[in-house]
Amino acid sequence: MDGLRFFLRMIDTVSKWVGKLASLAILIIIIAVIWDVVLRYVFNAGPLWGFASYGKLLLFYVVFGASYTLLTRSHVNVDIAYQRFSLRVRAAFDVVTALFFFLFCMVLIWEAIPYSAEQAMHVTLSPAIFFPAKWPIKIMLPLGLIIFLFQGLAKFIRDLLIVFTGKEIV
Repeated sequence: MDGLRFFLRMIDTVSKWVGKLASLAILIIIIAVIWDVVLRYVFNAGPLWGFASYGKLLLFYVVFGASYTLLTRSHVNVDIAYQRFSLRVRAAFDVVTALFFFLFCMVLIWEAIPYSAEQAMHVTLSPAIFFPAKWPIKIMLPLGLIIFLFQGLAKFIRDLLIVFTGKEIV
């Protein structure tokens, strides 16, 4: 059981760290957009690379923030009946719906890996003024999805333990 706890804590730790990195990305986006607006409307000049860079940072934020959101249980739930059930029934419901989660993640990863590999092999450049390479952010897409999948696996294991024991494992 200690090995399982260690495995679950490692997944949680990775999700926490990538969540913190994602929160930095959103902070950078906010600062950059404010800077872009000031340059455009006060000085009538803005960077040509701004919009493309915001999109890349937003992708980073979404992909790496997903695992942290799952860790903190911050995804949207329909709680009309769910909260009225016992912990064990909620965990059983989550185990059943986890099958859809795993299917969804596997399809995303299945599609993201060849796409990212193609971007890395051809070294395409963004059509911005300084032509940054597209592959670094494209490689992060399957990596973030795999971390998200592992966090879902950790939640699934915890829910299974609740179903069988009736107690939560930390």
